[in-house]
Amino acid sequence: MKPNDINISCEEGALGPMPGIAECGRLSYAIFQTAKHHRALAGDLLRPLNLCPGQEILLMRLCDKAQQTQTQLLECLKVEPSTVTKAVQRLQAQGLVKRVPSATDGRSHLIQLTDEGKDLKKRIVKMWGELDRITSENLTPDEYQTLCKLLEKVSENVAARGE
Repeated sequence: MKPNDINISCEEGALGPMPGIAECGRLSYAIFQTAKHHRALAGDLLRPLNLCPGQEILLMRLCDKAQQTQTQLLECLKVEPSTVTKAVQRLQAQGLVKRVPSATDGRSHLIQLTDEGKDLKKRIVKMWGELDRITSENLTPDEYQTLCKLLEKVSENVAARGE
């Protein structure tokens, strides 16, 4: 069975009607629509924290390793330099991160969490738990595990082509 032989009905439900051009890429369309809805939900859950989707990931990376350069952050987040720059500027303006000169390299700065940024960790973890719960609420534990494994494979496929 080929991937496009699978009958995915998009006339009703969360995916909405599939445009004719998407018939040749049903999986890609389903991923696109799911990602769109998931990001919107994440945005709704992050709004009370005064964060936008993606900013919480940067903060959690800084929880894992207290000081990082912007280059280190963009390498682990796999985003464009301008994305990290804007996120750091916004988080700095909110008092959640600060830039400190590097003790070993006078040309670079390290990004650190402020105490206020550190205090957000529990709320971010709770928000991610809620996002995961909502995302998987009609899946069995086996379906959840299978979906996670399949999405990891798909992500590896796409990431390998994008590098």
